[in-house]
Order: sequence, then C-alpha cells, then structure tokens
Amino acid sequence: MNTLTMFGRPACLSCRARIVTLVRVRYCSSTPTRSGSAGTPTASSLTSRRPGRATRTRLPDKPARTRFAPSPTGYLHLGSLRTALYNYLLARATNGQFILRLEDTDQSRIVSDAEDRLYKDLEWSGLVWDEGPDRGGPYGPYKQSERLHIYHEYADRLVEERKAFRCFCSQDDLATHHQKALDSDGTFGTYPGMCLSISEEEANDRAAQGEAHTIRFRSSPDPVPVNDIVYGLYKKRLPEDHFIIMKSDGFPTYHFANVVDDHLMDITHVVRGAEWLISTAKHVSLYDAFGWQAPQFAHVGLLVDTNRQKLSKRNMDIGIDSYQRDAIPPPALLNFAALLGWNPGSLSNKGVMTLDDMTSKFDLKFTKGDIIVNMEKLAFFHKKHIRLALDDPSPENKIVEDYLTIPVAREAAKIESLRAAKVSTAASESATQDETGPSNYVASLGKLLLQLPSLGSSKPDTGSSGAHERIRAMLRISRSEAVAAPGIVEANKFLIWQPADSYIQASYPRLSETLHNVRIEEVPKSIPEVLDFFIDRFSQIDNGQWTAKTVQQALDVTVKLVVDQEEGKKPTAAGYKYLRWALLGLDNGPQMHDLVEYLGKSETIRRIQLARSIASSPY
Repeated sequence: MNTLTMFGRPACLSCRARIVTLVRVRYCSSTPTRSGSAGTPTASSLTSRRPGRATRTRLPDKPARTRFAPSPTGYLHLGSLRTALYNYLLARATNGQFILRLEDTDQSRIVSDAEDRLYKDLEWSGLVWDEGPDRGGPYGPYKQSERLHIYHEYADRLVEERKAFRCFCSQDDLATHHQKALDSDGTFGTYPGMCLSISEEEANDRAAQGEAHTIRFRSSPDPVPVNDIVYGLYKKRLPEDHFIIMKSDGFPTYHFANVVDDHLMDITHVVRGAEWLISTAKHVSLYDAFGWQAPQFAHVGLLVDTNRQKLSKRNMDIGIDSYQRDAIPPPALLNFAALLGWNPGSLSNKGVMTLDDMTSKFDLKFTKGDIIVNMEKLAFFHKKHIRLALDDPSPENKIVEDYLTIPVAREAAKIESLRAAKVSTAASESATQDETGPSNYVASLGKLLLQLPSLGSSKPDTGSSGAHERIRAMLRISRSEAVAAPGIVEANKFLIWQPADSYIQASYPRLSETLHNVRIEEVPKSIPEVLDFFIDRFSQIDNGQWTAKTVQQALDVTVKLVVDQEEGKKPTAAGYKYLRWALLGLDNGPQMHDLVEYLGKSETIRRIQLARSIASSPY
C-alpha cells in the first residue's frame, strides 16, 4: 500500500484516508478487511483480530512513556496514588519515562495549595517523576493552563478541516432543548445540531466579532470501538454526541486537552480508572480525526468498599496526608495500593513487596471489575514493612527513624513529661492511647532508662545515651504486633523504664503459685535461691563478653538444672519464667537472650536482685 505523510503519520495514497489504528492493525477504506469486504472493519472482524489477554498484558518491547495527570482541584488520595503507581511501574519496568502533568483547565475549582501538596505527597511516596511542571523537560509546558495557544491551534485545525464546528448556542438554548427531550421521552437528549449548518464564513465572522461560542467535535454517526488492555474490545451502544472541545472561556475541555497533550508528549500508554472507559471513544475519535496513533489504554477497576460503594472521603478514599498522620510508611501504602487491581501471579512472602520488587514483577495483568478495598490488608503490610525496615541496616533507610524511633521517643517523652508533672493516673491514661484503647500502665513505671527528647524536639537524642540506636535495638527484639508509637511504647514499657518495685511485688504471688514446686536441681531450695543462682551465673560473664551468644550459653546451663520436685520432670520453660518475672514482671516478652543482652549486665543483675529481695519477704 502506497502512503504519504499526514500530520506526521502515514495515509493511504489511493483514498487520502487516514490510517486508523485499532488493535495495532492498520486499515483504510480501500483496504479489504479480514472478512474480505472493503471499508471500515466490522466489530466481528475487529474481535477476530483482537490479541488474546496473554498478549495484551505483556510489557511493551520498547520504553514506555506514561503520565500521571491529576487536577489540582483536590488532594492526592488512595485511588489517584494507585493510578500514579501503575504508570510509574510501567515506565520503570520498561526503562521509560514517567511524566507528571497538571490538568488545571477547570479554573473555577482549583484548590490553592493542591499543587504544592501534590508534589510533596508524591515525593513522600517515593514515586519520582522524570518530567513535570516543577522540573521541566523537552515536552513542556507541563501545566495545561500554560498550553492554551497549543489547544487553540489544534482546535482551529479541526474547524478548518470541518471535523469540528463553532457552536453559538447559549446555555438557555441547550437547557430548553434538554427539557423538551425530558418531557418527550424521559431522556436528557443529545446536542440538537442547531449550529451544524452554519457556514464556515458566518461562524468565523461571528467569532471575530466576539460572540460567545464553543467548539464542538463532529462525531461519527456510528459508535466508535475502543481496544483496552483490560477489557478488550469495548463499544458503546450509541454514538458519541457532538461534544465540546473548547469552552466559551477559551479553555479546552478535559477530553481535548488530554488527547492533544498525550500525543505531543509522546505518551505510549495510559493507565487510569475504569470510570474513564466510557469516555475513551471520544478520545479515540479525536486521535482518528488528527490521524494520530492512539496510546494503548488500560482501565483498571474502580475501588469500592465492602458494600460495593465507590470509595469516597467518607469511606476510606481519604487524602494521603491521613496515612501520613497515621505513620503508615510509604512502602507499605504502595504495596497495598499496587495489589488493588494488579495480579502479579504467584507471590512469595504473602505479597509483601518493595517498590523495586514491584518494578521487577510488573506486567499489565490488571483485574477486570470493581476492587473491594480491605483495610486490614494495609495493617498487615504496615507490620511487614516495619519488620523489613528493622532488618535493613543501610544508612539510606530512613523508615525506622521516621516511623519508629522518633515517634516512639516522642511518645515516651510525652509520658515521662506527664509523670514528671505528677499528673494523675487517670489523666495520664486519657493522654496515652494505644491501638486498642486507653492504657493503664503509667503507675507501673519506674526509672527511665533512656535519655529522651523534650517534646519540642524533632529527633531523639543520639548523644551519650544513644536513644536512637537504643530504641532501634529494642524494636528488633520486640515481639509486639503494634506498629503505632503508643502501642509500641506500652508493649515495651519495661525496656524503656524499669518496672516499679511495687509492680514486681504485686506480680510475685502469681509466679509463686505457678512455680511453687519448681527448683534448681540439687542446689537452691527456694525462689530467692533460684534467683541467686541466676545472679551468680550472670556475674561470671565479663562486661566485654555480654552478648546474646554468651548469655544464651549461661542460660542453657542454668535452665537444664530446673526440676519439678513433685513430678521429677525438668520443665526448662520454668527457668525462663523465673527470669522473665524478675526482669519484666510479665509472662511473655522478647527472647530471653535478646532481652538480657539489651538490658545489659548491670541492669539485668539489678532487676534480678530486686526480684530476689521481693521473693525473700513478699508481704
């Protein structure tokens, strides 16, 4: 087939028709379809040529250029973050570019600080863009309000080619028509076409005289098929109305600016919410009118709640700043968002992925249909990513500091401030909340073991006491499931403070009742003597050798001597129970060797000695 270039794209020489790209197969009116008939291919022929899902969902062989194009009429939320993430992953997985573009044509609804918040929230999330309003690039400007001259140029081109027309209908005219349609058949009605017959000369004269008007696109009388990576071939039952592309205020509509920008910025793939699928026929019509090749579209399922209602601010689709206030680390939120409609296949570690993991696994296997959002999954990923961060010693890992050590230090400082001010226990309880409700542990606290920041400080002290590293070490050995600072502090209170003497004394009867028959074999005959035995063993370890390994060796020797005098058994867990009561006054906690290493030799022996004195005269 001989071709010439039309608007930078090939066109058929025999009929001068533009070549329309559908499913990456090119047709023109003189080219037979697969069924053998000439003309535009039928839906059945398109379906027969449509690639299977496995083919559609593969990554492109060439670098993809994707974009995230929010409107500054609101703030970034879970749904829009997911859209940004999918476009980011597609670009990174193919070594392409991820573009940020601001679609600010609806000037009346712009929120003053939305643009700045958008940059901050995206940077917080870790989704770094290659080009955008704040950093420029070869395809700028990247803000639609700065591209008005471009839209006028392309709208005028369509008018000149009679693919669009000027419409001088007033809002009252259109409202009257729509009301008649409602009264007649109960439908809202389409554009009546009153300005279609106005000559080009008359329309230009009226426009030149300043008469208010819009520019409408001359839509096809037939429904326009759309090929989508997720939904396959999609075609509406009715054709498109003659829709507006330029408003009377001189600004483009979303549909027109979107198409012009995506083409001029060389966008190859558009990943967006399924709510835009119904509008995509308009976009394809515009691409066809210009003779441009449309990008590949992938419409991902809507996010809904458990009642299958679309997410809103009232039911979980809240701003990203809310997740920030809840101290959700970005990797956890991205992991959660990624799996809301993307199926990467078999996953190890229950779907826990870093951003690099997502990039390496990414493909276009999006779920068709609505996606139910289960916030329990976010809590799961929160815990998993906190644990991953604790196991990552790299200096560039700031998650532990930002989301754990600093919040924990400040929470502990808040409690210590209340104690220092001698606030009543009831007041302290109301000010200190964990994840399940009010805590009542303040009265059980003894001496503070860490040097904590003042409440006005942004970071914990990292000087002589090394509070930052101390808290990190505490978190590594903690068995608590808590991820928010109040819950972490309560679960690990006796690693931050010494237990109050009164607390150890109050917990002694429980230990005595449980272990009254358990002794160290052939040596001590009472609980105080058992504790003396531990003190002796630990005292023999040099300070320089006080590690989890040497502590465990001492523990192994000691607990093997524990025997139940009545039954003759050797319940080694009982030895640990003795020690855990002496150190924490609790029945559970970190691994014993980790706990003893963390407390250090001096504090460990001090706590056992206190417990011994309580056991010697408990009442």
